[in-house]
Amino acid sequence: MFGIGSKRIGITLDQTGVRYVILKKKDKSWVVDINGFLPIQEGTIVEDQIVDVLSLNNQLKAWVKKEGLNGAIATISVPTSQIIIRRMNVSTINPKEVGQLVDLEVETTLHLPFEDPIYDYVKVGTDEVSTQLFIYAAPKKLINTYVKLMQDAGIKVNSAELSATALARAIALQQDESFSDTMLISMDEKLLEIYMFHDGYPIFMRDMSLEENDEDSIKGELSVEQVSEVTAEISRMLNFYQYSIYEGASRITRIILTGSTEGKQQLHNGLKQSLPDTMDIQTINFTSELGNKTVDEYRVAMGLALYENNESSISLIPRISREDQLFPLIISIMLIIWILGAGTLGYFYYNNLIDRNANDEILVTKNQQKTILESQFKTESNGPSGGQTNPEAAIAEIQANKQNVAAQLKEINDNLPPGALIRRISYTNLQITLTVNFNNIEDSSKYLFDLRASALVNTANLQSISESGNAIVINGQSSLNTPSENVANQYTGNFEVKFKNLKKE
Repeated sequence: MFGIGSKRIGITLDQTGVRYVILKKKDKSWVVDINGFLPIQEGTIVEDQIVDVLSLNNQLKAWVKKEGLNGAIATISVPTSQIIIRRMNVSTINPKEVGQLVDLEVETTLHLPFEDPIYDYVKVGTDEVSTQLFIYAAPKKLINTYVKLMQDAGIKVNSAELSATALARAIALQQDESFSDTMLISMDEKLLEIYMFHDGYPIFMRDMSLEENDEDSIKGELSVEQVSEVTAEISRMLNFYQYSIYEGASRITRIILTGSTEGKQQLHNGLKQSLPDTMDIQTINFTSELGNKTVDEYRVAMGLALYENNESSISLIPRISREDQLFPLIISIMLIIWILGAGTLGYFYYNNLIDRNANDEILVTKNQQKTILESQFKTESNGPSGGQTNPEAAIAEIQANKQNVAAQLKEINDNLPPGALIRRISYTNLQITLTVNFNNIEDSSKYLFDLRASALVNTANLQSISESGNAIVINGQSSLNTPSENVANQYTGNFEVKFKNLKKE
C-alpha cells in the first residue's frame, strides 16, 4: 500500500498554516531535504473551511514564489473531519463492473452528509459472487477550493490524499509496519486525530479538539482532565472496533502515537495506565538528516510526498470521466462534419445558381426576340394593305421563325466532357456564345469536335482558350495542336455555336 515513487512535494493545510516537505533519495531510502512553513492568521481557516480565500491566496502566492515552488507537482491532504468512510458489498467480481456499481450506489443509495461527493474506493476482499469495498468520500466543493488555491499560487496538484494513509506511509518509511488492527494517533497543539486500520486501510477516523481554556496551562501539554478525556474516548473506540465493526472477530492490538508536542508522552503514559498490558503502545518521532532536527510537524507532509498512484492508493482529486474526456473530441468531429456539409451544399448551390443565371439570360434573349417579331408583325400588318394581312399567313411565318431553344441547350450541355462546367452563355437568334471550364485542353478539343458533329449545329468555333488567366488566342482549329505539357490543369474556353434554322416540333 505504501509504495515509494518519484520525488514529489507533500503539502498540508490546516488552521495553523501551510507546511511542505521535499524528500530526496539517500542510501536507497528517503530523507527530508527541504521543508517550510507558512503561518496564517487565526480565523482564516475555521473547521477546515477557508473563510478568507482572497487573503490566503495572496499570502500563498508570495510564499510559493519566495520558496521557489512555482511549477512544483504536489500531493495535498484532505481534512480528516471531512472524510466519510462506508463499507460496501457489490454483487460482482468484474473490475469494470465494480466501478460502475460503486458509482451507482454512491449516487442513489449511499447516504452522505453532503451533496456532490468526490470519492474513491479500495477492494478489501472477494468471494465467488461479490466484492467487499471501503468507500472514502469528501465534499467535492471543499476539495476544489483547496486545489484551486494551490493552482492559483503556482503549484500543480496531482492528488488529494487522506492524512491517515499519508501518516502511515511516513511511518512505514522508518519501520516495517503492516497496519493490521492498528490504532494510529496524530497529535498537534490544538488537534488530536485517531485512525483505526485493518489490513492496511483506515476504516474509522475521529478528530478531537485540544483547545484549553486554562490560561495557566503550558503550551503543548495536556491537562489531567484532557488526558482522562482522551483515554476514555480511545477506550470507547477500541470497544466499537471490536464489538460493533467486527462483532468480536477482531480487535486493535497495537497503538502508535505521533505528534509534535509534549502532550504525546503524557498521552502515552495515560494509555499505559488505562489499557491492558497486552496492548502494544509505541511512540514514534520523525527526524531530519541535518543535525538530527525533529520534523514531527511535517510527518503527514512526508507521507504525502511519497504518494504513488496505483490500485491500492486512495485519491480524492476530482477526476475527469471518460465521457467528459471524449466530449471535446466528439464536438470537434461534429464541427468538422458540419463545415464539410456546409461547404458541399454551398458548392452545389453556387453551381446551380450559375446554371440558373445562364438559363435566365437565354430567356431574356428569347423575350427580346419575341418583342422584335411582334413589332415586325405590327409593322407589316399596318402596311399598304391597310392592316388587312391574312392572319393565318402571319401565324405561319412566326411559327416558321421559332427555334427549339430547349433542344439547342440540351445539345450543348449533353456534349460536355466529364468535369466540364458552363460558366457563361448568351443567345442571339440562331447563335449561342458560351464560356466553359475544362480540366484539360484535350476536353476542349473533344467538345468542339462533338459540337461540330451535332445534327443541330451549323458551325462551331473555339474563339479562345485561357490557362491560369493567360489567354491563348486560337485561329480556326489550331487549339488541337497546342502542346499539352505546357498547359496548366484548368482551362477556360470561349465558343461560338450557330444552329441550323430548323422548325420547332
